[in-house]
Amino acid sequence: MSQLWLGLNPDHLAALLQRPAWRTLQKLPQPERWRVLDTDDQRHRETPLIVSPKSVSGMAGLQPQFDLTRTRWTDGVLTLEQHLWTLPKGPTRQALWLRMPVGPAGTELRQRLAILHAEACIATPIPVAAVDPVELGYRFLGGEATARPAKLRLTPDMTAGAVLAAILDTVAAALVIHLPTVVWKQDTTAVHQARVALRRLRAALPLFGQQVGATVRADTLRQTAGDIARRLGSVRDLDVFCSETLSRAETEFPTEAGWDILRTVAQNRRVQEAGVLTETVSGWETTEFLLDLLHWRDDALTLLPSGPSADEVARGLLADRWRRVNRQGNRLDRVDINGLHELRIKIKKFRYLVDFTKSLFDAEIVSQWETRLSPLQDALGTLNDGATARGLIRGLMPSLDKPGAFAAGLLVAWADGRTLRHRSRVQQLWNDLADLPPYWKD
Repeated sequence: MSQLWLGLNPDHLAALLQRPAWRTLQKLPQPERWRVLDTDDQRHRETPLIVSPKSVSGMAGLQPQFDLTRTRWTDGVLTLEQHLWTLPKGPTRQALWLRMPVGPAGTELRQRLAILHAEACIATPIPVAAVDPVELGYRFLGGEATARPAKLRLTPDMTAGAVLAAILDTVAAALVIHLPTVVWKQDTTAVHQARVALRRLRAALPLFGQQVGATVRADTLRQTAGDIARRLGSVRDLDVFCSETLSRAETEFPTEAGWDILRTVAQNRRVQEAGVLTETVSGWETTEFLLDLLHWRDDALTLLPSGPSADEVARGLLADRWRRVNRQGNRLDRVDINGLHELRIKIKKFRYLVDFTKSLFDAEIVSQWETRLSPLQDALGTLNDGATARGLIRGLMPSLDKPGAFAAGLLVAWADGRTLRHRSRVQQLWNDLADLPPYWKD
């Protein structure tokens, strides 16, 4: 059975262990202590020497890198781990996480996890990636570089069930890497990447859920993913508004006095939305969503152990998605702003599918499609930024004074003009894309 790790604020460990549901966890008698030795330039970090803190003599050429202490509490099923890293320079780092089996929904274990999660709210529970503590210690030494999720790679002989399992695993891996950074660091890039992961999942679930005969299960997960993505989107839209749309408008009209007021009001709204996002991500619904995702990942291989291959499924799905895009793209000159938004969504879903299945086809041919899809999607995104800015300003208007309101009106007018100028560019980019032969028909 696979496992999910739940990250907790270590500063609240003592209070957490006093909660009724957490008292069943018994502390193991002795903490485990290690000293990690390596060369000064850490050339052997993949296979460092880990010894007792007292056993450092006779290790020619090796220097202590950091000390690691692990304390554990367990009830036989669940394990709570506290890690302390003592670095040669800098403060002691610590982390606290609960290792829990995934298990199916509705079981006694899942119900107990829900109770534990509710009592852990004081420690802001966030699903995290399973990280080797030695590897994490090296990250602390190197400046805390964030890990990157592995890229999805399919092979032609995989079944539809195996493809679905690989997609679910890739998305879950991305989320448990980015969600903690969203909450703990309010990082704008992590907000964007977590949202992209959920969008990719929502694009894939109806397609592959149908292939394995589990449409209801796919719809349920897709709905929850959409709820989390919308919270991420509320923060992401404000990030784009402040860093891109507003900044570009300010460059065009540098003497306008109301820009600072508009930016301050937008940033205050971002703080509010980020607080709501933190509550969502640290809530039980998000953790249960990931538990369900991983449980389906474990089941996916058995749902369709034989049947259509990944290659056959991919060709059919690409053909279907492209028909939907092509139908609307071919009448681009008659499409209004709302229609352009619909086209953007269809192209985005098609591009996700191209990315999902790219390892099944000739890399050079797929790259040609990606090269032409990307600028078209960006151009349509620019048009959408204007529409998004109009909606955001409508919500910000009650908080703006007269100069801020005037700047807001100026920004809307500027965005509308930019939309008109982009129409011809979108048409040309579409023509370039439509000229490519569909590689999935070969």
